[in-house]
Parts: sequence; structure tokens; C-alpha cells
Amino acid sequence: MPGFKIEIRSDQATQDGKASIRLRIRHKDRRRFLPLGISIHTRHWNDNTSRARKSYGNHEQVNSYLSEVESACESCVHELVSKGIKVTSDRLYYCISRSIGAQKGGEDFMEYARSFVEGYRREGKASSYMRFTVILNKLEGYRKDVAFDDLTPGFIRRYMTHLRQHHGNNTNTISKNVAGIRTILYAAIREGRYPQERNPFFNVQLKTEPVKKNHLTPDQIDAIEALDLTPGEGPFKARDFFMFSFYMFGLRFSDVCLIEPGHIKGERLEWKMDKTGRDHGVLITPPARAILDRYLDEKERYIFPLLGGYDISSPLKLRRIIDSRNSRVNQDLKKVVDRAGVDAKVSFHIARHSIAGYLLRKGWGIHDISKALGHSSIKQTEAYFKGFDFHDLDEKMRSLWA
Repeated sequence: MPGFKIEIRSDQATQDGKASIRLRIRHKDRRRFLPLGISIHTRHWNDNTSRARKSYGNHEQVNSYLSEVESACESCVHELVSKGIKVTSDRLYYCISRSIGAQKGGEDFMEYARSFVEGYRREGKASSYMRFTVILNKLEGYRKDVAFDDLTPGFIRRYMTHLRQHHGNNTNTISKNVAGIRTILYAAIREGRYPQERNPFFNVQLKTEPVKKNHLTPDQIDAIEALDLTPGEGPFKARDFFMFSFYMFGLRFSDVCLIEPGHIKGERLEWKMDKTGRDHGVLITPPARAILDRYLDEKERYIFPLLGGYDISSPLKLRRIIDSRNSRVNQDLKKVVDRAGVDAKVSFHIARHSIAGYLLRKGWGIHDISKALGHSSIKQTEAYFKGFDFHDLDEKMRSLWA
């Protein structure tokens, strides 16, 4: 059962001896503290009864309010249980706060949002933590003291304009940022923290625009493969990593970083995909095997020399290093593309797009391509092809009526 205690912050008393009163909420070893907006001198506080002493001139009014707080604690536990909602310290915090009118509807959305995002870090979901942190940093740069009551359709539309004008964000980036805010607000609604009927997103439409997905043609892949590079240097390694991804059906950069010798199971590579956490496995193709043999060392934890010498002792540190190494590999890939005379913007992820297009040209069905890429649904694969522009099919189309 949850535990509640009204206490004084005597350890943080001011010079004149006053300290604030708060409610401590504890459930299953998780604690939350709710400020009650009262400060009195420590000598006027009775720890045994959790009440103001009679020596405090306003003790009757203060103690009456504290009794209301205790009643709210019991009522909120009953409310959550009766509705079949899992009781947590966070849900109790927001229910009690709403019940006693601790901040009269003007509670800090940013405080809740930071707490929500911190949950990703505790759970080891570093990518989500970093993505939402960027979203909140942008919002805080626009306005620091965003309260729940501020989240009106008008506020959101003005913020979307701000993202376009001051950050130069395009339509899709704006939608992603605002969708992140929506995700957090919906979590608050599910917790009973914010009324659904006031949901501003009933009146705000998030738009997206089609994105052209770059991919390399077979001729461009051949040009990159044929390029004479110095073994051991950055561009040589970057090409190896890129081509390994291509030949292994579009391994993401994080997966290339984290592939271990133990993931090699005979003719197959079997691993848990870093982005989705799902198990995946593909055949090790002959050209991919040739690249593997250049780097495989059973004494090393990871096959490719991308993370060695870096502090990756936590999920967040690991994610930051992977992002940093991805940026460096992309810089080296640009050198490779320039030397090969390939007129295309190339990043590591283009290997994934390119193998998808290559398989489509080879007559693979979309279901097989989806499985090879490790997509969770056909819709993801279809989204890949929506942005493709196959100019190499033009000549075949002309020949139909030649």
C-alpha cells in the first residue's frame, strides 16, 4: 500500500528559521514529494503529529488544510483502484495535486516532461532519451515556464511558426518536434494528470511532406567498390563498413558497431537489432564474408573497430559515441564518393536504401525485401519505395513502344 507523510524541510530552513512543508508519497520504493505551499518556523512544527503547534498563530487554518491533504491521499488511492488504474507514486502525485488544487491548474508542464523523459534514461532507452531531450530543449528555448494550461491550440501553432522562422525547420521536422510534445501530454492524460476534453491536439493538425529517399544505382555501387584506397585509412574503412551494410541487407550503423564474433552462426549472422530490440538474422553473403575476414578477431568484443577506446559504460554514453562515430564515418564516405566521381549525397544509411532498391530491381517481392531489412511491417518497406526515383527504368519503358 502507498505511504504518505506530511513533513517539514528542516534541513533547508532559511536564516529566519522558516522551512517549507511537503507531502512525501511512497509506493514500492518510489518516492515523490509534493510542495504544499506552506512555510513556518521549525519551532512551530510537531513531527509526531505532522501538524503545526498551537504556538503558531495560524495553526487552525494550516492544520485544517493538512487534514484535507490527508483525505485527498486516501481518496486518490480509492479513485485509481476503482478505475482499474495501476497505482504508482507519479499517478498519486498528480491526482493529489489536482485534488487539493496545489497549483490551481498551472502546474509546470516542463517539470512533468523532464520527469517523463528521464524515465527513458532509467530504462536504458538512450535514443528516445536523446531525441526527446532535444525536443524539450527547443521548447524551453522558446519559453521556459510552460504550464499545462499554456498548451492551447494557439500556443502550439505559434510554436510551430517559431520552429520554422528561428530554427529553419521544415514541415516534417516541425511535426516531429510537436509530436514529441503530444506524446508527453498524452502520457499525462492517461495518468489522469490532464483532462482529455482540453486536449489541444483535437484542433491542431500535424502535416508531413513526401521525402525523396536517396539511393545508389548498381553502377554507382560498382564505382565505389572499384576505387583504389589505402588500406587502414579512414576512407578505406568507411567503405568497408558501408559495403558490409549493403551486402548484409542494410544493417544500420549501430548494428555494424555492435556486431560481435558470437553473432556469427555458421553461414548466418544472427543478432538483436539495436533500434527495435527484435531478433534478426540474414545469410552472410560472399562479399560480406570477405570484409568480415579483414576485421574478425575473436579476442575483440566487437568485430569492427568503431567503439574501441571509448567509454561506453552506460546506454547513454554508448549512444553518444555511436552517433559521433557515425558522423565521422559519413565524413569519410563523402571523400570516397567524391573520389569515385559519384554525383550523390551519401550517408551511411543510404546503404540500406540502396540494397532495397537493388533487390527490387532484381525482382524480389516486397514481402521478401521487408523480411531482409528487418522491417516490422510491409508499410515500412512501402514507405521506402515511395521516395525512390528509378530513372534507370526510363529506357525500359521507352523500349515498350519502340
